Order: sequence, then structure tokens, then C-alpha cells
Amino acid sequence: MTKDILFKGTKYTIHEFGYILSYKCGYFIDQFDGVTEIFSKNFKEYLDKKYNISLEEYYCLIKFGKLDDEKLYCPYCNSKRKFSGNLSNGYRSTCPSCNKVIKFIDNELTNNIISIDGYSIISPGKIISKTHHKIYDQLDISKSSYLILNKNRNIDFELKRKYNITEEEYYNLVVNGNKNFRPKCKCGEYLEFRGVINGYHKLCNKCKGRNVPYKDITEIIEGFEIHYPGIIAKASHNKFINQINGKIYSNSNIMLKDIYKDYGLTEREYYNLVVYKDSNYQPICSRDGCNNKIPYRNFYEGYRNTCSTECTNLMRCSEDNSYDLYDPMNQYIIYSRFNKGKTSNLYITDVMDDPDHIKIGITINMEGRAHTENYINYRVLFTGDSEQVAWFEMLIKIKFIKYRGTGKYKTESFPRYLESDILNYINEIIK
Repeated sequence: MTKDILFKGTKYTIHEFGYILSYKCGYFIDQFDGVTEIFSKNFKEYLDKKYNISLEEYYCLIKFGKLDDEKLYCPYCNSKRKFSGNLSNGYRSTCPSCNKVIKFIDNELTNNIISIDGYSIISPGKIISKTHHKIYDQLDISKSSYLILNKNRNIDFELKRKYNITEEEYYNLVVNGNKNFRPKCKCGEYLEFRGVINGYHKLCNKCKGRNVPYKDITEIIEGFEIHYPGIIAKASHNKFINQINGKIYSNSNIMLKDIYKDYGLTEREYYNLVVYKDSNYQPICSRDGCNNKIPYRNFYEGYRNTCSTECTNLMRCSEDNSYDLYDPMNQYIIYSRFNKGKTSNLYITDVMDDPDHIKIGITINMEGRAHTENYINYRVLFTGDSEQVAWFEMLIKIKFIKYRGTGKYKTESFPRYLESDILNYINEIIK
């Protein structure tokens, strides 16, 4: 069902009003255009740039058609509920003021009854469930019968016996008011019916994964007429659009070879041209103080934000303390997983280019690590199972996190004057 609304002086048409649509795990559909799929982590930025609205405003408009609704308030103390920051979860179920759990009952039958094609329909407009496997029979005005949904019971057979209609016809009669209703995709193809609970797919099979609208958008860039500039355009989840001539390919490698053959553009030049509108684009590392060039990865990933793993770690460690606590835990999980069943060493060493700091680390090959990193006066403090050793390292990092050093080993180095304190702490946790 679509709904037209006016927000901040702009008219929007909401597709599938009342429901938050997702294409697949981690992707949401822009319900203002009904087609574009955006990765959930980028959806907030996408809404801000394209419509100048927040994630919470978008959620309210899609669900309620307005920013203020009774369901946004606690029924016990009338305080406004807190938005979770996630479209899937919406507003939190616990009131921030009185801490009571908020439950809104909107799955009950009402007294609203209409007649269509000789059928009396109770609470038309949506399928109302009693339990996970049981729905109300909304054609029974006595409100006393249910339709059971499980593998051992054929709902089609029961509907045929009682009303001489199929499951799809029942759904359309209750939800759309016409048992012969057949919704179409934006491309004109009929949508596939998924069952009385889920209704119809939002896109046809050939349009699933499409990340551009059907209305063509072009821009002249470096003498080429580029279709859908700013992104790598896909016609479906496994079909790419040649954004120079508009041809659709099932294989991206073949498409890139044709582009090089026809236009003399390498993979990187084509990527830069359609995404950054400059075939010679070269991003610089986003870490302050580092001006290194970021290497191009591939057609699917493009560029990272930093030039190296080292710069990525240094950026993370310059953020707030919440990440500082997370990072040692994350490193513990990674090291334990990749070195499961192996023996590791917890060591302390001097660093050649930083005499004022000592480094704490773990490794499965002490001699090799010392030779590669040019360690001086290294000492093994404990040898044991990799998971146990990684756990000890994590505890040390968290304990002395506010004294972290600088330079190459920022996350693992500490002032030399803390050496005795660190060694004493290590003796305590190893006992």
C-alpha cells in the first residue's frame, strides 16, 4: 500500500506504508523511491544527503506517516520512548523514565466488517495473527475460528473447503480488497506470492539486487556519457551495468575487458570515472599526518580509508576510550581463533627506535619475531596455550591502557618507568 505525505514542504510517496522493508540481511530499501537498496551502515548518511532527514524521522514517516504517534509514548508515564538507532528494532520496548516494559496490542480483531464479492471481512487491511502458527479466519464473522499454518496442514485445502478460494486469493481479499489482485514490480513483471503471512516479494527475481532507479540518470564526464554516476551500478544481484553504454553483463570480468577494448580504460580508471568522476583519482590516507596514497583494491571494494593496517590501528587508538577497551578484546579473539591449539609466548622487549618505552607482545615464533622486528633484550615471561597467553596480554593492555606509548607499537608499548609495575601485575595474573 502506498501513502502520500507532506514533510518539510516536500511531497513523498511511501511504498509499503507501515512496514520497514529490507532486501536481504543488512540492506534496507529506500521506501520513498521503492527501489534503491542501501547497506544498513550507510543508510543514515544516505537519508541525510538525499532527503535531509534523520533515521528516526524516516522510521516514523514509514511506520506512522507522521513524527508524532501515540505508540511513541509510554502508556504508564507518558514519557517518550527512546529510539534504538536501528530501523529493524525501532523504538526501545523499555521506558527510559519508569523502566516498565511497553507492549502495544495491535493484533486483535476489531468490529470493522466490510462486504466484498459476497464475503464478509473482519478487520480488513492486514492479516492478523493469534500466534506464530495460527491466524484468525477473517472471513468468519463469529471470530471463533483460526487457520493453522504448519507443514502437516494444508491451508489451501481448508480455504477451498470453506470458501472455495486459494491462499493467495484469501490474502488479496483481506489485505487488498480484491481476490484477483496481482501486484507488479517496478519493471512491470508480476511479483511472486510468498504465503499468507509474508504476502508478496517486493521485487521480481530479475530486479533483486538492483541498486539504481529505473529512470536513467546520466552525466557527461571526461567526454563519456556516464549512467548512474557515483556508484557501481547493478541491474540485479548478479548483473552489472556498463555505465558508459548502458549494456547489462552477467560477468563483471567480461564487462571490464570490453570496456578496456572499446574505450581504453583500465579497471581502476573505469572505477574512478564512474564513482569519483575522475579517471585519475587518487585518494590519500585519511589518518592525520599521513599523506601516503591508498592502493586500489578491486572493482568490488575500490579503496580503503587508510593506506595500511598500521594507519588503521593508529586511527582507532586515537578515538575515545570505549574503542581502546574494545581493541584489546578484539585482538584477543582474533589471535585465539587463528592460533588455536598452538603454543605461544608472552614477552617483553626493548624497542630499537624508542628507548623510553618497552613493548609487551605475544608470538608463536619468538626467534623469528625478534629477528624480523629488530628487538633488543627480549625476554619470554610466560609460555602456554595461545588462548591463555592472548588473554594475559589483553588484561595487561586494559590495565595500563592510559599509559600507552606512541609510534609504531602504540597499542603495545608502555613507558619504561612502568616496567616493574607491569612485571608485578603479570606475576599476579599468571599465578
